[in-house]
Amino acid sequence: MEKQEKINPAQIFTEYENGVDYKNKIDLYTTVDLNERFYAGDHWYGIESTGVPKPVFNFLRRVLDYLVSAVRSRNVKMVFTPMKFRTAKKTADENVEKTRETNKTEETDKTELLAEALNDYATATWERLKIDSLNQKILLDGGISGNGILYFYWDEKQTSYSPQGDEIKGDINAELIDSVNFFPGDPNCGEIQQQPYLILSFRRLIAEVQREAKENGVKGWEDISDDENRDREAGDRAKEELNDTKKVTCLLKLWKNEKTGTVWAVKCTKDVLVKEPWDTGLSMYPVANFCWRERKNSFFGVSELKEVIPNQVVYNKMSALQQISLMNFVSPKVLFDNSRVKSWSNKVGGAIPVNGSIGDVARYLEPPSLSSDSYRIQDDIKGNTQDCMGANDVALGNVRPENTSAFVMMREASMAPLENIQTRFYQFIEDMGRIWLCMWSTYYQTPRLAMFDKNGEEAVVEFDPSFYRDLPVRLKIEVGASSQFSEITTVQTLDNLLANGIITPEEYLERLPSGYVPKREEVMARIQQEGQEAQAGGEPMPQPGSDSMNEQQAAEVNQLLQGSGTSVPMPQDIMAQVQEKYGGME
Repeated sequence: MEKQEKINPAQIFTEYENGVDYKNKIDLYTTVDLNERFYAGDHWYGIESTGVPKPVFNFLRRVLDYLVSAVRSRNVKMVFTPMKFRTAKKTADENVEKTRETNKTEETDKTELLAEALNDYATATWERLKIDSLNQKILLDGGISGNGILYFYWDEKQTSYSPQGDEIKGDINAELIDSVNFFPGDPNCGEIQQQPYLILSFRRLIAEVQREAKENGVKGWEDISDDENRDREAGDRAKEELNDTKKVTCLLKLWKNEKTGTVWAVKCTKDVLVKEPWDTGLSMYPVANFCWRERKNSFFGVSELKEVIPNQVVYNKMSALQQISLMNFVSPKVLFDNSRVKSWSNKVGGAIPVNGSIGDVARYLEPPSLSSDSYRIQDDIKGNTQDCMGANDVALGNVRPENTSAFVMMREASMAPLENIQTRFYQFIEDMGRIWLCMWSTYYQTPRLAMFDKNGEEAVVEFDPSFYRDLPVRLKIEVGASSQFSEITTVQTLDNLLANGIITPEEYLERLPSGYVPKREEVMARIQQEGQEAQAGGEPMPQPGSDSMNEQQAAEVNQLLQGSGTSVPMPQDIMAQVQEKYGGME
């Protein structure tokens, strides 16, 4: 391993300060705090008022939650495909062609086995790191701050097991990084892998940092002291720490060494090294970035909330004025003659002494009536804001789905503005998969086992990293329809196929989405057993459909084959069976 030149922590902290200065120029800290505050419902922050209502109708949070769920509503899966390779050697044997065909078959079988093991282990890693939960947080971070950043690192505290049952120390782990704590070397470049360096800042307890520095054999670890940089964290809550808690800002710098071709790292505080520079062995930065909306020539994106917060402010203010008007109407002010009435009391049933005649001694001040235009304008503000954000009443579920097919089509059309965000999210998933592959081939030295869920059952995969170190691998992201209404449409299609006798009850259960029938496997096993017993007893097996069809049945099958205008087509195998049996239908 090549020795790295001595690095001064002050130099790294200067680069960090330059990044802080850039973020102040683009107003990132203020924007993130404001967006997080409005998402949390703290819309009257810093406003002192006595007796004035401060209503909050947080429709922005509902819209952002919908956008986040809509982007991740489809099942996303990493699919690794190892490149095919030849193992046949040149030979003068007369059966050269046969040998080549045999080797080709063996090569294909081996490639398929490698691909299956790699994909299964990716699924196991996905489950172990709880990527579904992290994806939700990444998207929410993107909607609030503009970027969702995920940092992968080698964690010695993680354990796994070898095929022989031996414990293996160390595995991949992941940590979310706020955009305000991420400092690219060139903030005008949007690509992470093209950055000259990356700096990640962490707010950690002093005792924890001192212990790590001591374990790493760093001199002067006792000099690590606390600082007051908590105002550079994301959100109001991060800026408040316990009175007796001392924390320090710890920096992790990553850069690519041109001589070794690998990523190097160093960890430090403002004045003290926590860990000397070391070679990670990785060929790429272990950081994946998701950008909600891109800004030209900028690494930092634009959040969903920034441009619509003024609309939310106006909506809340109008609600406050409406409440004040209603309060004045219900309990109007009283004008009284203080020469005859010393003091006025609103006590129910209370007596008011009057000195002299009671005629015209008091009267209520009639407030102006509230215009209905205020409610109309308020609804327009809310509706137009939601439309601009890509969330209409259909998308938010405010329309009763009387016609499911039409409703699904309208909902799919309403999601069209989210396609660009979904594309960037899928690219984020792909970047994450490439980082995993790089870390597997770098850090894994021996085969290891992993458990994962496969078709509702627990499965175990054996992963041998030696097969993939020198094997080119192609990665693509498969996206499937998994939204609530896609499942409903799928069930309706299967119901029609079963009712028309095109599929058997067993085929119906096999294709039914998970969760609709409890203990589905037991029901299928019972159906198979009853069928085998009936066949053994000489009874004819029930068959779907018939050899001939009347015009009504033909029309129904044609309608099923052509689809019902939804985004969920008929399964290909079922379509092939129907076309083969009845033929001639287009």
